[in-house]
Amino acid sequence: MPQPSAPALHTLPATPETVHWGFFDRSLRPVLEVRSGDIVAIEALTHHAGDAPDLLMDDGIRAVYEAVTDRGPGVHIMTGPIAVQGAEPGDTLEVRILQLRPRLPYGSNFAAWWGLLYDEFDRRQRVTIYRLTPDCSQGYAAFAYDFPYSAEQPGTIVAPEAVNRQAALPGVSVPLRPHFGTAGVAPAEAGRINSIPPAQWGGNIDNWRIGAGGVMYYPVFAPGALFSVGDPHVSQGDGEISGTAIEASLDATIQLVVRKGLRRKQLVWRDATLRQALLVVIAQEGIQHLAVGLQPVRPQVVAH
Repeated sequence: MPQPSAPALHTLPATPETVHWGFFDRSLRPVLEVRSGDIVAIEALTHHAGDAPDLLMDDGIRAVYEAVTDRGPGVHIMTGPIAVQGAEPGDTLEVRILQLRPRLPYGSNFAAWWGLLYDEFDRRQRVTIYRLTPDCSQGYAAFAYDFPYSAEQPGTIVAPEAVNRQAALPGVSVPLRPHFGTAGVAPAEAGRINSIPPAQWGGNIDNWRIGAGGVMYYPVFAPGALFSVGDPHVSQGDGEISGTAIEASLDATIQLVVRKGLRRKQLVWRDATLRQALLVVIAQEGIQHLAVGLQPVRPQVVAH
């Protein structure tokens, strides 16, 4: 009997040719094709690198910001899409997050007008840049400044000399847990779909559990699934309460597996047998096939 071949390892850097900015679209051509079970080393870039371009940009990030001018309607820089051989509508794409590493030792938090405490903080928009420890366990504020514009456009770059950078949060450390804020497959609908609202195909879920050791399951709507990932974070609570997470570019290792005939009852059963937490993400009413995540922590089922 022939033995299954070992998973291949692929590399997908984030370049002007391999990213799309602010949307999902089922008509996008895949930038990489893999087999089910293959492993991909993939780069995910933050759309907040312009908050401190001297610290949050390297040559590769700067090239994407300069070359990719077709942006929106959302804000996230998405790497992909990746086509997985054999994935067909009705299947499930299992995405195993094996490893996440900061690309650069800094991240940015934007306390914005849409944040919960905007009125309590004198209606100021405040950017805080964090320095990340080498082991990516803690973040310390390097400085903060008042955002100089009334609104942020995707990829806004704030020149260091244009703002008054001030010392901030002395003695405060923030625990880090890198994760993806936005990921998903090609939508069922045609056209350019905003990357911000979460939906059946994934989107901007902003859940810290989508980190190393986590597994996400996405319903497939297009041949190949066409998976993309972006909006990398290094720290966040149970929501982006201030406006954003601590946003930082990440280098990731993921594994993509096509599941045939997988249904929700089987996922709950897997939770009971493998003692993993099951998180059901409901994007809108009436969904029969849901994007869900499994995280290897104490057993718990989050009901909806």
